[in-house]
Amino acid sequence: MLRHMISAGILLTLMVAPLPAAKPLKAPDGLLKDLNDSNSGGAILLRETELFIDARLVGSLQGAKRKLNQPVKHKQNPVLVKENPWEEGGPGYGTVHYDPKKKLFRMWYQTWKKKEGVSEGNLCLATSKDGVKWTKPVLNSKTGSNLVSAPTVTGFQCPGIIHDVNDPDPARRYKMLFSCAPDGTSATWMTSAAFSPDGIHWKAVKPFELIPFSDTQICPLWDARNRRYMAFLRFGPPNVRLVARTESHDFLHWSPKVTLIRRTNRDEVQATQFYQMAPLAYAGGYIGLIGAYHNESLKPITPEKPWTDRTDLQLAYSRDGVIWSRVGGGGTVTHTELMTKRDWGPAARASVFLPYGNMKKKDWDWGYLTPYFTPEPIIVGNRIHFYYAGANAKHWWTWTGDPPKLDPNPTPPKKGVGL
Repeated sequence: MLRHMISAGILLTLMVAPLPAAKPLKAPDGLLKDLNDSNSGGAILLRETELFIDARLVGSLQGAKRKLNQPVKHKQNPVLVKENPWEEGGPGYGTVHYDPKKKLFRMWYQTWKKKEGVSEGNLCLATSKDGVKWTKPVLNSKTGSNLVSAPTVTGFQCPGIIHDVNDPDPARRYKMLFSCAPDGTSATWMTSAAFSPDGIHWKAVKPFELIPFSDTQICPLWDARNRRYMAFLRFGPPNVRLVARTESHDFLHWSPKVTLIRRTNRDEVQATQFYQMAPLAYAGGYIGLIGAYHNESLKPITPEKPWTDRTDLQLAYSRDGVIWSRVGGGGTVTHTELMTKRDWGPAARASVFLPYGNMKKKDWDWGYLTPYFTPEPIIVGNRIHFYYAGANAKHWWTWTGDPPKLDPNPTPPKKGVGL
């Protein structure tokens, strides 16, 4: 997968020689759009890679077009699968980091416990030297497992993890936001935090409730520009599949949620909802990988609507982490544009960043995909690694037939982590 996910088909190089007088630099007419003439004198200084996902810096585009390129799935997929009893129901939600000092990839991935009542997860750790071949280190000598010492809270699940090297407290270098239900019922779903010195031994903070609700992965990020933490999670209560944002200065006190990603006319084509968004900071902006869940249904998939009850990945883009735009086949599209009346069928199909696999060919990931959270881009050579969880089943795989009935003995789908 090429490092440039969206290409304008041209390479723009801006070279500026030192001038004897401190006069403002003026960009040639039509080269770059004037964003703030009073401050910059008409010039915009490009200090790093510029992604042409949006057209903010493009004055005009002739003889070329922007195109959303889909990443290439690794030929060794899935790169990680269930192998042990404690990995039941997994791998599920996950986070991947790369440690440049140790030259080591680390993957935290969720599995599930067998218990009555509210669902509850385990948290496992895998490591890799190349990001493709993964090992599961023994972290518990008594059980011989790769289970980390996760927060002991009823309903623990859906963690998102960051490595905060700037925190002066060594015990808080690794930070986590997660969902839980302390009283064991879905009525108390909440978002909580935990800290760790090493990413293995975790301790939850009390009181548990820091942010109301969210029963899917919560992804925190450090906003270096504004020196604050951001978190991206599900809207609620009530439980609505929309993407929301909140922020904090200390990882403990969070602002009210603000909804970022809402349904539009383009989403009506496949009755699309948004399961979660995994953000990463890259090239002066933020890219969000959205789990786009289509046409929720207990009924079987039909040839007329092959997207039924399946999830692929779409993109969102932001320059400040606050204002986000959806990404289509030709770059960013504003919410206002997406609410216009037109035939959105072709645009909906062109908005897929990572497609689910082929059901007829029985691909391992034909059913639903879940983006893995990589807080910082993992760049290997000229490629960016995107990880995801996949499964060979529809979302509501425990239901069969039409009219649908709950299968008392369903066959669990095979799941894995893809690259």
